Amino acid sequence: MKMPTAILAALPLLALAQPAAAQSVSTSSYRATLDFAGCALTANGADARALLATAPDSAGEAAIAARLAGTAGCGTVPNDKALRGAIAERVYLATYTAAPAAPAAGPAAPFKGSGNTALANWDITRCAATRDPVSADMLIRSELRSPQEKEAIKRFIPVIGACTPAGFQVGFDRERMRGLVAEGLLAVRAGGAQ
Repeated sequence: MKMPTAILAALPLLALAQPAAAQSVSTSSYRATLDFAGCALTANGADARALLATAPDSAGEAAIAARLAGTAGCGTVPNDKALRGAIAERVYLATYTAAPAAPAAGPAAPFKGSGNTALANWDITRCAATRDPVSADMLIRSELRSPQEKEAIKRFIPVIGACTPAGFQVGFDRERMRGLVAEGLLAVRAGGAQ
Protein backbone atom coordinates (compact mmCIF):
# COMPACT_ATOMS: atom_id res chain seq x y z
CA MET A 1 0.00 0.00 0.00
CA LYS A 2 1.23 3.49 -0.82
CA MET A 3 0.12 6.74 0.77
CA PRO A 4 -0.31 10.05 -1.00
CA THR A 5 2.17 12.75 -0.09
CA ALA A 6 -0.53 14.92 1.47
CA ILE A 7 -1.20 12.22 4.04
CA LEU A 8 2.53 11.81 4.71
CA ALA A 9 2.89 15.48 5.54
CA ALA A 10 0.16 15.20 8.15
CA LEU A 11 1.54 12.14 9.93
CA PRO A 12 3.13 12.76 13.31
CA LEU A 13 5.04 9.48 13.02
CA LEU A 14 6.49 7.85 9.97
CA ALA A 15 4.33 5.44 8.07
CA LEU A 16 5.92 5.52 4.64
CA ALA A 17 4.70 2.91 2.20
CA GLN A 18 6.80 0.76 -0.04
CA PRO A 19 6.43 -0.32 -3.62
CA ALA A 20 5.35 -3.92 -4.04
CA ALA A 21 8.85 -4.97 -5.13
CA ALA A 22 10.54 -3.41 -2.10
CA GLN A 23 11.08 -5.27 1.13
CA SER A 24 11.01 -3.58 4.47
CA VAL A 25 13.95 -3.81 6.81
CA SER A 26 13.13 -4.63 10.41
CA THR A 27 14.48 -2.41 13.16
CA SER A 28 16.50 -5.25 14.67
CA SER A 29 18.00 -6.15 11.28
CA TYR A 30 18.86 -2.53 10.60
CA ARG A 31 20.38 -2.10 14.06
CA ALA A 32 22.60 -5.15 13.48
CA THR A 33 23.54 -3.81 10.04
CA LEU A 34 24.44 -0.43 11.58
CA ASP A 35 26.74 -2.21 14.02
CA PHE A 36 28.30 -4.16 11.15
CA ALA A 37 28.66 -0.96 9.08
CA GLY A 38 30.54 0.78 11.89
CA CYS A 39 32.98 -2.11 12.10
CA ALA A 40 33.35 -2.32 8.30
CA LEU A 41 33.99 1.43 8.11
CA THR A 42 36.79 1.10 10.67
CA ALA A 43 38.26 -1.96 8.92
CA ASN A 44 37.83 -0.80 5.34
CA GLY A 45 36.95 2.89 5.12
CA ALA A 46 37.99 3.16 1.47
CA ASP A 47 35.44 0.56 0.33
CA ALA A 48 32.76 2.01 2.61
CA ARG A 49 33.18 5.44 1.03
CA ALA A 50 33.52 3.94 -2.47
CA LEU A 51 30.16 2.20 -2.00
CA LEU A 52 28.46 5.57 -1.64
CA ALA A 53 30.14 6.84 -4.81
CA THR A 54 28.46 4.13 -6.89
CA ALA A 55 25.05 4.45 -8.51
CA PRO A 56 22.35 2.78 -6.40
CA ASP A 57 21.39 -0.71 -7.59
CA SER A 58 24.36 -0.86 -9.97
CA ALA A 59 26.84 -3.65 -10.61
CA GLY A 60 29.54 -1.48 -9.02
CA GLU A 61 27.47 -1.10 -5.88
CA ALA A 62 26.85 -4.86 -5.71
CA ALA A 63 30.57 -5.66 -6.06
CA ILE A 64 31.67 -3.26 -3.34
CA ALA A 65 28.79 -4.27 -1.05
CA ALA A 66 29.82 -7.92 -1.41
CA ARG A 67 33.39 -7.04 -0.41
CA LEU A 68 32.16 -5.07 2.58
CA ALA A 69 29.77 -7.86 3.61
CA GLY A 70 32.78 -10.17 3.76
CA THR A 71 34.67 -7.95 6.22
CA ALA A 72 36.17 -10.31 8.78
CA GLY A 73 35.62 -9.80 12.47
CA CYS A 74 32.51 -7.62 12.17
CA GLY A 75 29.95 -10.12 13.40
CA THR A 76 26.74 -11.13 11.71
CA VAL A 77 26.52 -10.76 7.95
CA PRO A 78 24.53 -7.58 7.32
CA ASN A 79 21.13 -7.27 5.67
CA ASP A 80 22.04 -6.62 2.04
CA LYS A 81 18.95 -4.43 1.56
CA ALA A 82 20.13 -2.16 4.37
CA LEU A 83 23.92 -2.15 4.02
CA ARG A 84 24.23 0.95 1.81
CA GLY A 85 22.04 3.01 4.13
CA ALA A 86 23.83 1.80 7.26
CA ILE A 87 27.20 2.61 5.67
CA ALA A 88 25.88 6.08 4.73
CA GLU A 89 24.83 6.71 8.34
CA ARG A 90 28.18 5.60 9.74
CA VAL A 91 30.20 7.55 7.15
CA TYR A 92 28.12 10.67 7.80
CA LEU A 93 28.58 10.48 11.58
CA ALA A 94 32.30 9.76 11.24
CA THR A 95 32.75 12.66 8.82
CA TYR A 96 30.61 15.28 10.59
CA THR A 97 30.82 15.29 14.36
CA ALA A 98 28.65 18.39 14.72
CA ALA A 99 25.25 19.31 13.32
CA PRO A 100 25.12 21.68 10.34
CA ALA A 101 24.12 25.31 10.63
CA ALA A 102 20.53 26.16 9.79
CA PRO A 103 20.10 27.35 6.20
CA ALA A 104 19.45 31.02 5.56
CA ALA A 105 15.84 32.11 5.85
CA GLY A 106 13.90 32.71 2.68
CA PRO A 107 12.44 30.70 -0.14
CA ALA A 108 14.07 27.37 -0.89
CA ALA A 109 16.35 27.30 -3.88
CA PRO A 110 15.09 25.21 -6.78
CA PHE A 111 16.28 21.63 -6.54
CA LYS A 112 17.54 19.76 -9.57
CA GLY A 113 17.48 16.02 -9.14
CA SER A 114 19.20 13.32 -11.14
CA GLY A 115 16.50 13.15 -13.80
CA ASN A 116 16.43 9.36 -13.35
CA THR A 117 13.01 8.15 -12.14
CA ALA A 118 14.65 5.00 -10.73
CA LEU A 119 16.50 7.29 -8.28
CA ALA A 120 13.44 9.28 -7.21
CA ASN A 121 13.72 8.27 -3.54
CA TRP A 122 17.37 9.41 -3.46
CA ASP A 123 16.43 12.69 -5.16
CA ILE A 124 13.53 13.36 -2.79
CA THR A 125 15.58 12.74 0.37
CA ARG A 126 18.53 14.74 -1.00
CA CYS A 127 16.17 17.64 -1.73
CA ALA A 128 14.78 17.39 1.82
CA ALA A 129 18.29 17.28 3.33
CA THR A 130 19.14 20.38 1.29
CA ARG A 131 16.09 22.25 2.56
CA ASP A 132 16.33 21.21 6.21
CA PRO A 133 19.77 19.82 7.02
CA VAL A 134 19.26 20.43 10.74
CA SER A 135 16.23 18.11 11.00
CA ALA A 136 17.92 15.60 8.69
CA ASP A 137 21.00 15.60 10.93
CA MET A 138 18.77 15.24 14.01
CA LEU A 139 17.27 12.11 12.44
CA ILE A 140 20.65 10.50 11.70
CA ARG A 141 22.04 11.28 15.17
CA SER A 142 18.99 9.81 16.91
CA GLU A 143 18.81 6.23 18.12
CA LEU A 144 16.45 3.91 16.26
CA ARG A 145 12.88 4.03 17.62
CA SER A 146 13.79 6.63 20.23
CA PRO A 147 11.70 9.68 21.18
CA GLN A 148 14.39 11.80 19.49
CA GLU A 149 13.93 9.86 16.25
CA LYS A 150 10.16 10.35 16.44
CA GLU A 151 10.63 14.09 16.95
CA ALA A 152 13.07 14.33 14.04
CA ILE A 153 10.69 12.43 11.77
CA LYS A 154 7.82 14.66 12.83
CA ARG A 155 9.88 17.70 11.80
CA PHE A 156 11.25 16.13 8.61
CA ILE A 157 8.18 14.49 7.01
CA PRO A 158 6.69 17.81 5.83
CA VAL A 159 10.01 18.64 4.16
CA ILE A 160 9.98 15.30 2.35
CA GLY A 161 6.39 16.01 1.33
CA ALA A 162 7.39 19.40 -0.08
CA CYS A 163 10.16 17.74 -2.13
CA THR A 164 7.92 15.00 -3.49
CA PRO A 165 6.51 15.69 -6.98
CA ALA A 166 2.73 15.92 -7.21
CA GLY A 167 1.19 12.50 -7.68
CA PHE A 168 4.37 10.61 -6.74
CA GLN A 169 4.28 8.13 -3.89
CA VAL A 170 7.47 7.58 -1.92
CA GLY A 171 8.48 4.01 -1.28
CA PHE A 172 10.67 3.46 1.77
CA ASP A 173 10.31 2.49 5.38
CA ARG A 174 11.74 4.32 8.39
CA GLU A 175 15.00 2.40 8.38
CA ARG A 176 15.57 2.85 4.65
CA MET A 177 14.71 6.53 4.96
CA ARG A 178 17.54 7.02 7.46
CA GLY A 179 20.13 5.73 4.99
CA LEU A 180 18.72 7.81 2.15
CA VAL A 181 18.75 10.92 4.32
CA ALA A 182 22.34 10.21 5.42
CA GLU A 183 23.40 10.04 1.76
CA GLY A 184 21.56 13.29 1.13
CA LEU A 185 23.33 14.96 4.03
CA LEU A 186 26.72 13.77 2.80
CA ALA A 187 25.98 15.40 -0.57
CA VAL A 188 24.64 18.59 1.02
CA ARG A 189 27.56 19.06 3.37
CA ALA A 190 30.11 18.24 0.68
CA GLY A 191 28.53 20.96 -1.46
CA GLY A 192 27.21 18.63 -4.15
CA ALA A 193 23.52 18.62 -3.35
CA GLN A 194 22.29 20.47 -6.44
